[in-house]
Amino acid sequence: MPEILRLLKDQFKTPIGEMLLAADHEDRMLRLLRRHYGKNGFALVPNQNPSGLTQTIKSYFAGEFSSLDAVPTRTAGTPLLREMWRSLRYIPCGVTISYGSLPNGSAGQTQ
Repeated sequence: MPEILRLLKDQFKTPIGEMLLAADHEDRMLRLLRRHYGKNGFALVPNQNPSGLTQTIKSYFAGEFSSLDAVPTRTAGTPLLREMWRSLRYIPCGVTISYGSLPNGSAGQTQ
């Protein structure tokens, strides 16, 4: 049997309420994790400030919006969908752009 995915979670207060790191609704998060990894394919392990993420979110709420730029992500989906998710990280915080305006080399763009 393959080793299950072990996830770390933390809960903390933000200016807009209590936050569960990784999702704002634990039931929904668990449903999505079960769908993606299977009923017994993951474990949520309580942890204080896992990989510095809790502090990063707190820095964001303190006005350091670029703190999220350093958060590593790993998304699922087709290669095109994963490239699109990566492309969204090029959009500066607080800026709205169209899909066609994503930086060159990003999803949907030809070089």
